[in-house]
Amino acid sequence: MTRLIKNLISVTILASAAGIVLFGCSTDSSGDYRLTTNSVPEEGGMVTPSSGKYDHGIRLEITAVPAEGYFFERWEGDVSGDENPVTITFLGNRRATAVFEAAPFSAGNGSLGNPYTISNFDDLMAISGENYLDKHFIQVNDIDASGSKDMGGFAPIGTKETPFTGTYDGNGYQITDLAYYEFGRLMGLFGYIQQAEIRNVTLASTHQEESEILAMEFSKMDYQSTSDPFYLDIDSENFRTGGTLVGFNDGGVIQNCRSYAPIGSRRHYLGGLVGYNEGEVSDSYAAGNATGLSYTGGLVAVNAGLIQNSHATGFSSSLGSAGGLVGVNYGGQIINSYAKGDVDTNFRNGGLAAVNTGLIRASYASGSTNVGIGPTGGLVGHNEGEIRDSYSLVSVTRYEYSDTAGGLVGVNNENGVIVNSYAAGRVASYEEDEDAEMGGVSGKNEGTITASYWDTEATGQNQSVGDGNPVGATGLTTQQMNGPAAQANMPEFDWQTVWGTTDGYPVLRWQGDQ
Repeated sequence: MTRLIKNLISVTILASAAGIVLFGCSTDSSGDYRLTTNSVPEEGGMVTPSSGKYDHGIRLEITAVPAEGYFFERWEGDVSGDENPVTITFLGNRRATAVFEAAPFSAGNGSLGNPYTISNFDDLMAISGENYLDKHFIQVNDIDASGSKDMGGFAPIGTKETPFTGTYDGNGYQITDLAYYEFGRLMGLFGYIQQAEIRNVTLASTHQEESEILAMEFSKMDYQSTSDPFYLDIDSENFRTGGTLVGFNDGGVIQNCRSYAPIGSRRHYLGGLVGYNEGEVSDSYAAGNATGLSYTGGLVAVNAGLIQNSHATGFSSSLGSAGGLVGVNYGGQIINSYAKGDVDTNFRNGGLAAVNTGLIRASYASGSTNVGIGPTGGLVGHNEGEIRDSYSLVSVTRYEYSDTAGGLVGVNNENGVIVNSYAAGRVASYEEDEDAEMGGVSGKNEGTITASYWDTEATGQNQSVGDGNPVGATGLTTQQMNGPAAQANMPEFDWQTVWGTTDGYPVLRWQGDQ
């Protein structure tokens, strides 16, 4: 055999080997081995490719494709497990059977383009199945969830170990009278969501009685037993959080959702909509009462993410700390949002947040706050973050053991910043105390105040701060802060893009005709 012929044979062999690598999934009608596939039940779906002949050593990827109303469960035959798609190697004839199961939903296949439909309470409970936590859902009817009370409370969808990662579109329909399971670490319709999307959900209640109001006896014993940890250990077994909609939002998006339902617990950090937010809550609100043991918020208990264009109007109360919108803004951002509910607590509280270590911008609060122990403020009880372009119309009342009260914040600590903001709500004591630290802007100021104002008549306070540095705060009369006069007397405010004048106090431009 000549060297040329030998070289041609070698090239042909190499090319054939390369063809196996590059085109190993192609069918070869002259192959040595056969692929045979089946579906169980037959109407449950199909396997692709479904058959063919393949050469020895070929690696082929096969996929189980469920029909509408079914989901893939597992492989049987020469293939096992629940991985899909799966790769098989031809060392002989191969038989693969895809086992499908009927989904408990009346329509859809759980894909983003064809989500499962949720039409009743049984459908809602079925989402918790391990095969559905990454699927997509759309609600198509109002749902009566009152049966959850007889179950001892609804077991929330998703846990930290097996979170919900799909999408749920409430589609504008209501879920009514959901009873919450109190004895787990998470409370809510959804327990733990991770990178999920929850949109257009409405939670309602046919019995609008207040959630359980915990008894509050203001005493030094209570101060020792209910003082909230300033920095939270969310990985602790003792950390329990809940909301009417979501217990823990880990990087997910909650948009255009609302709750009119009350929620109460002696065990959890509670929010009127969300317990712990480490994602985004936007265009949402809560109007139900929230009552908890510690860190309670009208909308969110603990915010470490973003809240924007959202509000709360319910009553917030706690044996620990509470805020009209959030219990604690824990390094998060609150933008273009407000609270109009009353707040009544034993420890720290604020019309918007009990504690702020993050950013509050272009937001406001109205209503009233009452506290027995610790600082209280019209906007924030204890501030070590930044408050910018915000205001309070909250009536603030301190009781016997509360040391500090302010029109905007109770305590502005050394890291706290207040810029271009104002207060115009009453700041008063339930009983006289010469040692109380009270001010039109802050009860105690160890931080920075810049271009901020208080109404000396409305607040009843002649001093900007009860204790600390008053620089940066200016007192004005009601007439000086109302109408067009406000623009002249508060020149540092951005009147072109942020603030606007009215017949009364200035408002934020995003409020529009609110």
